Amino acid sequence: MKLDKNPFRPFTAENYRLLFRQVEKIRFELRNFDWDGVSSKRISKERFWIRTSTSSYGVDGFYPENKMHLQALDSRLKFMSETMSRLEKLHLENSVSNTFQKQNLLLKTALIYLDSLAKITDRMRDLTLNDLKPPPDNETSEIEIFELTDEIDRIASQAEFNRMNLFQGDFATSSRTASMWFIAKNFNDKRRIFIATMTARSLGLRALDGGNLTLSSPGETVKILDTAIAKINRERSNLNRYLQDL
Repeated sequence: MKLDKNPFRPFTAENYRLLFRQVEKIRFELRNFDWDGVSSKRISKERFWIRTSTSSYGVDGFYPENKMHLQALDSRLKFMSETMSRLEKLHLENSVSNTFQKQNLLLKTALIYLDSLAKITDRMRDLTLNDLKPPPDNETSEIEIFELTDEIDRIASQAEFNRMNLFQGDFATSSRTASMWFIAKNFNDKRRIFIATMTARSLGLRALDGGNLTLSSPGETVKILDTAIAKINRERSNLNRYLQDL
């Protein structure tokens, strides 16, 4: 069974379970791909497709170019798999029968995605630091960094709750398109909730022209990643504080 295109279908534990199984299936297929038994021309045509969202644009294609690229793809898919597994568990353990439960579930969903972003950027930082040690392996590390940057943008574009995009700036402090207000349990107060933009560009991990981070200057790349990690951790702290206050 696969996740179908249906933008009005709410995400449930079952949906996340389906996504987890699809990701693990592709990881298995990639690991067992016969690189030595096919021509380079055929490899260039191989496509592994997965629906990662119920929206019409929620299909991602993974294109292994060589064995080195395979390792980078598996790294990205591993983070995706872990995220789906945690989201499935979250939805199994949390009911949503009233407004307060929905509010909490939204914040907890956003926090799981932020945890994933933190782990991804930590991995990118480790790759950059490893590249400072001799002998450097710029190409292998950069390929994985490119894939992980794409995963950050996939999360930013597809992380949602009740069809609301969480990390594309709709609920950022500078947003003029939407606002999010939560009600306190005593009903005597309401609070506006802000969620920062978390695209690769907003984190400084992608240039304005769409270019990726490179390892031509690993020291500078580490500084950029440290800034991105600090922004993600600051947002995690903010959402945890909201969760405790409500």
